[in-house]
Amino acid sequence: MDTETQTPIERANVLVRHEDDTQGTSTDADGRFQISLDPGTYTIEVSALGYEEARRAVTVQSGESTSVTFTLSPQEYSLNEIVVSDQRRAGGEAVSTVQRVDYAAIESQDAADVSGLAELVPATHVQTNSRGQTILYFRNAGDRQVGQFFDGALLNIPWDNRVNISLIPAGVVEEMTVTKGVPSVRYGANVLGGAINFQSRTLDAEGQRTELRGALGTAEQRRAAATHLGRTEQWDYTAAVQYTSRGNEPLSQDANLEYNQPLSDRRVNTDRQLAGG
Repeated sequence: MDTETQTPIERANVLVRHEDDTQGTSTDADGRFQISLDPGTYTIEVSALGYEEARRAVTVQSGESTSVTFTLSPQEYSLNEIVVSDQRRAGGEAVSTVQRVDYAAIESQDAADVSGLAELVPATHVQTNSRGQTILYFRNAGDRQVGQFFDGALLNIPWDNRVNISLIPAGVVEEMTVTKGVPSVRYGANVLGGAINFQSRTLDAEGQRTELRGALGTAEQRRAAATHLGRTEQWDYTAAVQYTSRGNEPLSQDANLEYNQPLSDRRVNTDRQLAGG
């Protein structure tokens, strides 16, 4: 029992030693134990977490039962100083769960914005919602479960945890780092589906560079983009401007449209009024 409170000590370890033989048991909820022994002299050791060990020699007579009571004194434990430290992972280090897409693959896509880079990452999907936002998400994950970062800064809008990735020109992205599944805790909350970080382009040496691009396509598609990169002794900066337009998509006169349209030969994606509504 406890020497201070006089209460039983449950699950205390009991060792009975006799020459080269050792037997053991533990105390029950009432602090009691029972063990069968042959006649002789034994050393009984009782120990419990948070108490000093007690030891006593006991002689057992033939045909008699022997009762012995142990009292254990509380013992304080002290530990040396515990230091918890962390080390920032270098940008060039990679772990097996991280996929990286380099600039060569990004440039080969000739995409207008980062939504056109999704096919570089397996099991990645892009869709435009009813508000006209282009949303990126991973397979088996909702569009609100993916964290999207630019140079480590979170892009997701707090109120719905989404971001319109069509607003990020592809020309300013040098690398994409993708973590799927349950990512590292360094990405914070609301990233059960994974996380993707877009790293901005920089120059290797001091100077400036301006890139101009243009494209024409069917359905009156037009795109013009300008990207400016600069580097000084103290700063790296990237600026981009882009213009994109697209004409109407012509349809046949007997097209069965799911939604009501203002003109029978045009499809307006932003019109969500149901036909007959």
